[in-house]
Parts: sequence; C-alpha cells; structure tokens
Amino acid sequence: MNSQKQRGIIFEDDIVESQKNKIELIGHPNFTLAKFFELIFPRLAEKSFMGEYIRYIELKKGVDASNILQRLSKGTIVRLQIGESLIDEDIRVFSNLPRDDAPFRRNEYYELPWICHSKPALYFEKYVQLNLTIAGTFRYYFTSLENTEVELGCGHLIIDPELHYASNQAPLPLDAICLQTVVTKLLGPFNEWKSRLRVSYESGYNVIHFTPIQSLGASNSAYSIKDFLAVDERYGPNMTISDVSVLVREMASEWDMMSITDIVLNHISFDSPAIHKHPEFGYNMVNSPYLIPAFVLDRIFWQLSLDIGGSLYADNGILPSITSEEDLKRIEALLLEQILPQYHFHEYFTVDIPKMTSLFKAYFNENPSITPSSHSANCAIDIIQDQSFRRLNSTIDIAAAIKHFYYTRPNLTEEELINRTCQDFHDYLVYLNDVQQTQINVYLSNATHNALANARYHFLDPAGQNFGCNVSEEHPIVWRYFTVHPYKRMTTKEEIEALKDPEICKHFKACNGWVMNDDPLRNFAARDSWVYFKRELVVWGDSVKLRYGKQPSDNPDLWDMMEKYCMETAKYFHGIRLDNLHSTPLEVSQCMVDACRRVKPDLLIVAELFTGMEDVDNIFINNLGLNCLIREAMSANNCQEMGRQIHRYGGVPVGAFFVQDQGKLQSCMSQALYMDVTHDNNPSAIERRTVHDPLPTSAVIALGCFATGSSRGYDEMVPHHINIVTEERFYAKWTDTFEETNSEFVSAESGMIQAKRLLNDLHKFLAFRGYSQIYVDQVSKDIISVTRHQPAYHQSVIVVARTAFSDSSFYDTFVPPLTVPGVVEEIIFEAKVSYKSTAFQKNDNFINGINGYSLEINQHLQLFTSSMVECSYSGEASDPQQQIDFIDFPPGSVIAFRVSLNPVAKNAIRDIRRSLKAFGFRVKTLSGGSSSPLIENVFNFSSLSLTDMTRVLFHCHEEEVSDGRGFGAYYVPGYGALPYCGLAGFSKVFDDIRYSNNLGHPICNNLRDGNWMMDYIHNRLQINHRTKEIGRWFYGILIDIQKLPRYLIPTYFDVLIRYVYDGLVTECFRKMSDSELVKSGSEFARMLSLTSVQLLSHCRTATLPSLDVEMSNIPYSVDCDTGKKIQCCASLAAGFPHFSHGIMRNWGRDTFISIRGLLLLTSRYEEAKHLILSYAATLRHGLIPNLLGEGIAARFNCRDAVWWWLKAIKDYCELCPDGESILKENVLRMYPTDTAEPVRTPSKMQLSKVMQEALMRHFNGIKFREINAGHLIDAQMSEQGFDMEIGIDKTTGFVFGGNRWNCGTWMDKMGESGLAGNKGHPATPRNGSAVELVALSAAIVKWLYYLCEKGVFPYRGVQAGNIKWTYKKWYKEIKANFEKNTLQFRCPDLITPEKAWKALCIVEKKLAAPLGIKTLDPDDWVHRGNYDGGIESNDYQTSKGFNYHNGPEWLWIANYFLCAKLTVANLSGDKDKLVDAIKTCKHHLARQFFHLKRSSWMGLPELTNANGTHCNSSCNTQAWSSGCALEALDCLVKIYN
Repeated sequence: MNSQKQRGIIFEDDIVESQKNKIELIGHPNFTLAKFFELIFPRLAEKSFMGEYIRYIELKKGVDASNILQRLSKGTIVRLQIGESLIDEDIRVFSNLPRDDAPFRRNEYYELPWICHSKPALYFEKYVQLNLTIAGTFRYYFTSLENTEVELGCGHLIIDPELHYASNQAPLPLDAICLQTVVTKLLGPFNEWKSRLRVSYESGYNVIHFTPIQSLGASNSAYSIKDFLAVDERYGPNMTISDVSVLVREMASEWDMMSITDIVLNHISFDSPAIHKHPEFGYNMVNSPYLIPAFVLDRIFWQLSLDIGGSLYADNGILPSITSEEDLKRIEALLLEQILPQYHFHEYFTVDIPKMTSLFKAYFNENPSITPSSHSANCAIDIIQDQSFRRLNSTIDIAAAIKHFYYTRPNLTEEELINRTCQDFHDYLVYLNDVQQTQINVYLSNATHNALANARYHFLDPAGQNFGCNVSEEHPIVWRYFTVHPYKRMTTKEEIEALKDPEICKHFKACNGWVMNDDPLRNFAARDSWVYFKRELVVWGDSVKLRYGKQPSDNPDLWDMMEKYCMETAKYFHGIRLDNLHSTPLEVSQCMVDACRRVKPDLLIVAELFTGMEDVDNIFINNLGLNCLIREAMSANNCQEMGRQIHRYGGVPVGAFFVQDQGKLQSCMSQALYMDVTHDNNPSAIERRTVHDPLPTSAVIALGCFATGSSRGYDEMVPHHINIVTEERFYAKWTDTFEETNSEFVSAESGMIQAKRLLNDLHKFLAFRGYSQIYVDQVSKDIISVTRHQPAYHQSVIVVARTAFSDSSFYDTFVPPLTVPGVVEEIIFEAKVSYKSTAFQKNDNFINGINGYSLEINQHLQLFTSSMVECSYSGEASDPQQQIDFIDFPPGSVIAFRVSLNPVAKNAIRDIRRSLKAFGFRVKTLSGGSSSPLIENVFNFSSLSLTDMTRVLFHCHEEEVSDGRGFGAYYVPGYGALPYCGLAGFSKVFDDIRYSNNLGHPICNNLRDGNWMMDYIHNRLQINHRTKEIGRWFYGILIDIQKLPRYLIPTYFDVLIRYVYDGLVTECFRKMSDSELVKSGSEFARMLSLTSVQLLSHCRTATLPSLDVEMSNIPYSVDCDTGKKIQCCASLAAGFPHFSHGIMRNWGRDTFISIRGLLLLTSRYEEAKHLILSYAATLRHGLIPNLLGEGIAARFNCRDAVWWWLKAIKDYCELCPDGESILKENVLRMYPTDTAEPVRTPSKMQLSKVMQEALMRHFNGIKFREINAGHLIDAQMSEQGFDMEIGIDKTTGFVFGGNRWNCGTWMDKMGESGLAGNKGHPATPRNGSAVELVALSAAIVKWLYYLCEKGVFPYRGVQAGNIKWTYKKWYKEIKANFEKNTLQFRCPDLITPEKAWKALCIVEKKLAAPLGIKTLDPDDWVHRGNYDGGIESNDYQTSKGFNYHNGPEWLWIANYFLCAKLTVANLSGDKDKLVDAIKTCKHHLARQFFHLKRSSWMGLPELTNANGTHCNSSCNTQAWSSGCALEALDCLVKIYN
C-alpha cells in the first residue's frame, strides 16, 4: 500500500500547544475527544454569536401544528403570540412543559400567564413564555376563555438533549455523531467485546449502536427477543445489563465513545416463556377472534407449501422446483379454483339465510298486534358481524328490518302482505350475502396475489433467499403469519378444529412484520384491518406481535414488563434506537419514551422510521421527541439522488443569513442519522454498487450537516450482507500491526478503515467548529462536490468525490474545473481506490473483507504537489477565486480542500464587523491586517434629524423622482420596484426571506450578479447635502462588501441593512422619547409613530411657505443647484404613493387631521408648529387651502380645512409644553388681500390674529369664485362648482356652505366619467351644515372662550354689522340647536352620553368593518363597497371611482369612532359600556396592527374595499389613517390611566 503515515485532519491555525509543550493532532491515534474539546471550544466560544435566543410563534386559530417540526436547543426562550386569526378571541394557553423542577407528565398541563411590556397591555401584543431548560417534546395548546375543553390550535416544541461523555465535558452536537452499528451477538464472549469494539474507536466513531443485548429466541435473530429483562447467556454466564454498563462507562471515559442500543417494542420471540405464560400479550384467537379467517387462510397456504414440496400436486403440473412464471400461474389457478372455494370463507362474514328468515317470520307471530306502516322507513339494513367470527353466525337487526319491509301494499290480504314482506327480506339477505361473498373473493384474490409475489421474490428473483431451491418446509412458498407454539405440529384440519378450544387457540398468535405503504399511525393488527387476511404483511415468522391495547390498564402485565425493560436500558446507555417505530402504536412509544426520559432526561433517541411522508414523520417526532431519524444512502439509486439527500437532510445553505438573537421560529426538517449502510441493507454496498464506491460515498456523507452512521463490515469491505439471523461468525479484533489476510484481526490498513478515520475526524471537526452551512454541487453524473462553510470566520472545506454506482471500467476522464471562492490553503487529503479483483475467500470463523483492495492516501498537500489536481488560475491578490483543474480523477477518487478567504476579503469582513459592532452585531472579527480609517468610527446617528431619517429610511419612488436627482425606487429584476428608496424598502424584503434562508430570491440574485444595489444606496444618500455624511459612511462599508466573494454579499448586505435600519429606527424613537406612547413599550404605537417619519419630509416640488427667520429651530439645507441656504421644513404627505409630491402632496385637511396623532402625540412639536404657521401664511378668504401648492398655487375649494387647522392649533396648545406661546408666533402672510398675488416680502402677523381673521370672515360670510376657475385648475368640476359661499347661520350658530355642484368636505369625490354621465357631479354632496364642521366649530369657540378668560387669546368674539357674539355665546347657540337639528349624534359634548351611545351602537352595527368604517349604510341603494378609480363604465354609481365615499371602508373615521365610543362610555359611568368600548377598541386596533405588520409599505391604508379587502386604488399608507390610530390608542391609554 502506498500511503503516508496516518496523521489525521488538522488545520494550521487549529494547532494548540498543550501545557506539556506537546502538539496534539486531530485524527492522531492517540488523540482523544477530550483533548479535541480542549482544543476546539475556546476558539469556538471566541467566534460564536452572543446573546439570549428568543423565538416567536404566532398562534393561529384552527391550526393543528402536530405535523410541523420545530426544533430548539436548551436555553432557548419561546414566546407564543396572538395571531391575526385570534383577534376576536380571548384565549388561554396551556403547556405540559414542567414548572420549576417538577417531573414531566405528558397529560399534565399548566396554564401560562400572559406577559405584556406595553401600557396599557394590548392583548395583541401579549405573549406567553416558555423557558426551555430540559430536553424532550413539549406540547402547547390554546382554547377560548370560556371553553377550555375545545382546542383552538396546538403545536409541539422539540428540545434537543445535551449529550455528554462525562459530566465535565462539553456536549456532543447531534451533527457531530459518527455512529457505527454492531450486531451484538457477533462480538463474541463479553470478555472479547472491547477488543472487537476497538475497531470502531480506531475508525473514528464516537457512538456505538448495539443491537439488542437481551436474550434472543430460537431463530437467533438479533431482533427476536426471548427475555426482555435478561442478557443473552451466550455472552457469559449470569451476565446482567449492569455488567455491560461497566464497558459502556469505560468506552466513554477512555475512548470518548457513547453507546446506544435498541428498544424493541413491537414483538417478542415466539418461544418466549413470557408469551406462553401470558398469551394475552399477543393477538390470539381468543382476544382477537377477527383474525380467525386469516388464521385459517394462513394454514391453507402453509399446507399447500408442504404439499407442493411433497410433490402432491405433480399431476397438476406443479413440482417442488419453481422456475418460471408459468409455475406460479398454475399455483394461482389451483388456489382460486380448487382449494380456497372448499373453505367457504364468506361464511365467516355472512348470515344463515333460512335461520334469519325464520326469525323474521317468528317476529310476526310473537307480535300479533303489529301493523304495517304506510310506507317503508328506509332503514339502513346491514349485516351485523358476529364478534366471535363463527360461520354463518352474523345477524340482522330484525326490528329495523320490519320497519323497512313491512308496509302497506295495495290488494294484499294481511297474510299475503306478511308473506310478501318475508320474501322481500329473504331476497335482501341473499343480496347482502352476495355482496359480502364478492368482497371476500376479491380479498382472497388479493391474498393469493400477495402470496405468489412472495414466492416470486424468493424463488425467481436472483436476490431472493430461496433462489435455486425447491419448495420445502425450510423454503416455503409463504411464511406463516401465525405461530402455534408451544404446540407441536398439527395438520391444518387439526389446527382449524383447535379453534373451538379456547385453551389451545389462545396460543395461536399473530406474527409481527411490516406493511409496505401502510398508514404508520394505524395498527395493522387491529379489528378494522384486513392486512393478515389479504396477506399484505412482510412477516417475521419468529416474532409474535405484542398486543398492548390503548392504555396500560388494557394489558397491565405487558406494559409493566416493557416499561421496566425500557427504563433499565435508558439507565445504562447514552441513548436508544427505537426499532421499527412505524409499526409501533404511538401511545405505546409515548409511554416507553417518557419512562426512559424519567431515568435519563438527556437521552439520545434515534428511530427507525420509514413512513414515506415528512408530515407523518413529524407527528412521530413531535409526540416522542425524537432526535434523529435513520436515513439510508443505499436508498439512492444514483449519484444525483444521493446528492439531493445530502442537501435535503443537512444544514443551512452556504451564505445563509446570520441568525438574530430574537426572531420568529421557523419549521425545520428532522435531524437525520444518514448511514452509508445499515445492518438491514441487503445486498451489501459492494454487491449493490461497486467496490470503488464505498470511499466516495462515505466522503460526501462525512461532509453532511447531520449525524452520520455506518455498520460494521462496511469499512472492512465485507462483500456480502451480514445477516442478523443466520450469521454466526464473529467480528475481527483490532491490532496495531497488519496481520495476514483472513485472520481474526484488522488494522488501519484493512479495507478503508484509515480513510474512514480521516472522514469521521473531519465530520466531527466540522460540527464542533461550527461549519453549519452546506452546498452540494452535482458536478457530473457521477461526481459530487460538497462544501461545508464556517460562517463566523468563513473557512470552508470542499470535498469532491467520484462515485461508482455501477461498473467503472469506462469513464469520462474530463472533469469540469472547480471554481474555488477563495484561496486553497491546503489539500487536506486526497485518496483513490486500487482494486485487483480476486476470488473472495470467506473465513469460517471471522467476518472478513475482500482481498486486493487498497487505498492511496496523501495528506496535507499544497496544490502543486497534488497528483489529482492543478491550479490553472491562481488569481490576483484581490481576486476572490481560484480555478482547479482535475488531471487524474478516476472513479473511487476523493479530494478535500481547505479554503479561506483571500486577504482582501478577510480585511473587508473585519472592517465590516467593526463598523457594525456598535449596532449589536456580535461575530468576532478575524485577526490580521489593518483597518480602513474611513470606517473605524461609527457614524453618529444622533446628528441626523427625523426628516433626514426620512430620506435615509423611506422616500417612495414618486417622492424621489420629484427630487430631480435621477433616482427612483430600486428595481429588482424578477421582483419589481421596492416600495421605498431608503433602507426600509430593502429591510422589509429581507425580513420576509431571512428566516427561510431564501437565497434564491431575486434580490439576492441581484446582489450576487453585480454591485448596482450597493452603489444605489450610497450614491443616493451622498447626493443630498443633509445625508451626505451617512452616504459616505455607507460607501465605506459597501465598498468592503463588494470585496467579498459573491455568495457572501447577500449575507453581509442583509446584516448591514438590518442592523443599521434597526439602529436608525431606535434613534427615531429616541428623538420621540418625550411621547408617552413611544415610551409605553407598545410595538403598535412605535410602528404607527414611525409613519410620521415615513410621511413627513422636505419635498423639493412641494415646499412649505417660508417661516419667520427670527424663529428658532428652523431647519436649513443647501440647494444642490444654487448652493444657497434654504429653509427645508418638512411637509406631511397625505399618503403614498398617490399623494407624495407636487401639488397633490400637501392637503390642508389631511395635514391637520393627522397632526395630533402623527406629530403631537409623538412629541414632534417643532414640525407641527412649522406646518401650522406655514399653512397660516396662505390664509385667503378666511380659509386654509385644500391643496397647498406651495402657497402660490393653492386651491381654496374646501370648507373644512380651516376648522381642522384651528383644531390642530387647539391640540398644539393643549399638548405641547408652553403650547399656547404659538399664538404669539409671527406668520408671514402671503396674500395681503383675497385677490392679490403672493408677495415677495410678506407682512408679519401673529397667529392669534390670523385665527381671528378666519373666524371673523366666517361670521361675516364668505362668497367668492375660485381664482382661475375653469378646466386649467379642475378638469372635472362644472362652472357652478367654482362658486364658494360659506357662513355662520345666526339662528343656530352652525357653519354652513357649499352648493350641490361642489365638494367642500373630506367627501370630495367629483365625478369624472362622461360615459356614465357623472362628470362634474359631486358623488357625495354635503352642502349645508356638515355635522363634523358644526362639532369642530363648537369645540374651537368653546376653547377660545376659555383662552379669553385666561387672557391668552386677545379676542373675545366675532361681529358682523350689529350682530356681536362672544365665543361663549357662539358655543351656547350651537349646543342649544345641535341635537334638534342633527340626525346623527356624534359629539358627546353636544348631546347626552346616553343618546350618543345609542348612535354609536347603530354605527357599529351598520357600518363597522374589519379595518375601517363603511362610508354609507349598506342598506342605502347607492352603497357600492368596492372602489376602483381607474375603470370607466356606464355605471353612474361606480364609473371612474364615483363611489369613493359611498361604501368603501375608510380607516381614519373608524379610529375617531373608537375614540368616541371610549369617551362616551367613560362619560356614562357605566362599567359594562366601558368594558364593551375597550374590547371594541382593542379588537379593531388589533386588526390594524396585523395589517401594519405585514404591509410592505409599513403603514395603514387610506381605505379598503368591502369587508376589509385590498383596494388597488387606495394609498397603501395614509397619514390620517395612522394619525387617527395613534389618537385612538392614546384615548385607550388615557382611559386605562
């Protein structure tokens, strides 16, 4: 053998000098895992993430998550949150996670207390918390508050165990497991076990799986246990399991090797004394009489097999030798045509017709008074199966049959009617029996087909066990489904006769086996199963299926015995393997696993579970807390399929997003124990594939992010299946020196043991060092490349292997070159197979491998010394990749590379991490190199104003385009334009893909394909004066990100965006920290507050009129075109995207409806003041403009904006510190007169005087025609609509105005459709005294009266000619006339709380919608709930969006409704009303909260269509929707306080 000395796997920077100055090498024969821990964990701790892991689960009504897998590690905190589907439910949550140190009891649940950090405690922000400190599976469920018996939803949490060799050692990760199965009986006497198990240790395994060590039955099968509570005597006299435990402890302490063994719950050996003493342990003919027909059929098949073997059917052409399909066809004909019909199987399921007919007739004699009904009762008449399954003993419900058949018929005497009825009954019985007989014949045909399929496999298939043999008792056509032990052989006739004797037939028991494609949650031996009768069972004839029942009380002795067996096993072993779990009743497995965990909580539980369905697998995993499921590489029929399995079962993709300490819990796949071969795989790997394949298959498996496994014999190249029943030779022992072939010893040179040692050490190394990411590349039809990546310090290991599933004599010598994303530091090893075919010589005493097999292994090479590859492109210093060409890579070859980032990329990552450390990013930076001075200092976010934040975080496309700098929203090919140009647009997309690691998302593709997105971010910010510095800061980091390999760019781009976005948002909240709502801790309040940042910004095409330069805190900027210093006060966009720029951005009404919530309640007082004074500068005709148009193009075509403006001033005075001082602030009046052009040098006027002017103009009456009236300013309005007339009704105090041709309030939709005839028609004319304006004016004049009394407002009232009203009188006039003149009672200050409550209840009943309020009663004939402003039709009511305010559901008024209901309920003093109002408010705000969370626009929409459905024509985020939601939330807080 040409091989270097064994050195194992070691990376240069992983060499640690011990205290004895001795270098220990990973993979060295003297290297133990204890030393491995000592080496690895200090470094790993240094490079790991920091922080407490918190995961969130959203509870969803009606979702049973029993088939959804969620795995976690100890120490994780899980918070269960209210989901959107539970908005209208008050729920209670329960879990069986034990409290404190209480033991786990599966059916003992505790109610979990609600936790909420916000004040008040908004129920949709509450959660319950589970602190996961123990391993196992824990269930939670939730119910309604009233009914805790009905579950509304449930789920499970799987907590992985911490596996320790010893108490002082670090835990073994599940994906570091390297397991080897040994068939225990082949280890020989117990005193020789250790010498044979040393082979496993020297091969690098760290877990040994022992097949059952218990006493085996007569068949000698390793899984047919005779005595569950005793060790097999072959290992030594009087041996106990505690003796074995000594060896288990020795292997753990000396070899760092854990031990697991099987738990067999399904069956027991047929010769077990326990099953003879307790025949009720099995399914016998007494406790399971429904199996009698199957037993009889089984005896017939068995007798047929004996008869064929005895040549009794030679005359039929059926000989003992089965050599063709024709033989099977003759047997089939014999069975179906001659043998089976003799036994009349249908009689077990049918009725005795003469007997039942007689009973039917007798009923009439016994009940002479019975009279026929007028018609048939149409009862369901079916055969009632005899529960003892006696022939022709099934029955019919006579009484029901009388009702069905005995009814009056014309022209029949009573006697004739009875005879006719009896005849009908008789005929129906014939029909029912025929149906049953037909069905039974079909089942008999199925049974025959399945029996002959068994014969076909065994006798005609070259892989069959009986191939080439004659039929005999030892080689039957079919194996028996039932055992009659302890009775001696009987004839079939005698056995059938014995069914009549319970003392005998209770020992006739069903054997166990498995059913292909069966429902694993169904007991195939249960009453409703036909498996045994239809011969669908692949039977294990040596084992009796155990009959547990549903709970221990059903078979207490059996449950007790098996529980003792399980607990004893768990006590002495590190883990268990649940054998044949898919055929074990789930309730049994649950009980036994719970018993095991009571003994050892951190127990490794591996399962043999093959359901073929992932969701069914998950049901088992969730119910049992399984840690690993066995998966078989031998199930892959080709290289591509094996690659797919490795990808599917292991790890997250290379370049995956960094996991946050807090985030939603994602579902996952089960942890695999992926085995290159199991002890059940037949034929062997060499027989199934080729001698060249085991090495490359093991190599790619070793690179998987899962537990790996093998079976003894695979590494030694044993060329045949090691049969767990018939094999009696022992395994070879270990020797350090190679002995002669076929001896009882093996060494490192035997088979592929040396290579497996390297691969196992590599597998463990990758797991311990956190190489958690994987990439599988199918290089060619027989070549796989597998990459494992360490995300903390970005080292990779790449293994390329050429498999040999089939004959490898001829192969394509060309191998596509390997592009390495980095620098190949070394070739860890390269290996290839050499095999000289010789006849296999099977040793008589020991299990041995093939001759002529050898490996050539070379370790720790540089590229230029490799015999397999060469570097064709080494790259420049800054080039992030190399190209490797393969020069000699035949089948059976494997090569492993260690790859690092190049120095440029390393330095770039170090600088990125340093820059982001201040934001909480906690990955340790790499060592070496110097940092860039540009980014050593973290950018000071506090230097940015909130309006600067708007540009950095938000700005919609239209807003950005209007800025005139050549930027708009970033367009992602295959996805579309992002909603925002700022970081929020990117962050929201990554939030949606991060936890699922959707690296195939178009945004990730775009980042990998080029630097356009990164350049966009920093260039966009640098071009603006106020964000230039943060743009430069971004530039420094993004330039570093561009230096990384392309596969890492999405990862680090996400980190940058996520952490900086979160940091900026935190700074936004800090700047709003004077707000009680922001300080409350409410997520909803903060999300709503953030919309004030989103919508409030300086827009070049929609600037505000100038403010007095003598004012303090006016923001300034430098005009990019002129270089001049300009005011840059922020204006409030009405909504995005429709009202974002130009004249359509600034609406007086929208601004001042929104200002209380978005600005005053968020403590943005300066911005609020700027808006109030800017709009005041444009006062004209006594009005505030509807559309501001920068003041110079303002439109004064609304009656309500001025009242909302006055209310905003009132709110400012009441909410701001020293708020009333605003009344003395100067306003720069743009219009000296109503008809004047705006002046360049505006005059100054105190705000209080401007307010008084507005009120005086209203009191004196306003009448004008809009300046420039006509189609130039409004293409839709009719001529009369431009005429404005507004005033105060002196008889009521009410403000009035408008005409039927204009829209003066918020319901301002003007018809646009010539086709439908609504052009120029107001859709919702509100001329007269609009109720909200009357209420607003009342609130304003009342407030002014109080200001006058305080001496703050210098004007006491208004005057028109000789009519002079104080503000007090004005208010009184309104109050006196409001109720009698207003049909809709909306203002609690003007009507009694009782009447207001009644009105609000009507509103809630008729108009309340999921998110908003319907704008018209659905009973109104004009109501149209769905709005689309883009469609023109001939429908007058909807064309061109004419129904804008006639049915669609608006959010801002819904939130005012909530405020009103809370206020009125509070004023009423009625506790029940207040509770109802609070509930209504919470539920409505909850729906808005969930909409806000999922909205890509991060805001509340303007409106929705009917029943809360999305409206395409609506703004996706609207200022007054969010502002009024904040008001409702504030109102709720005040009610609580």
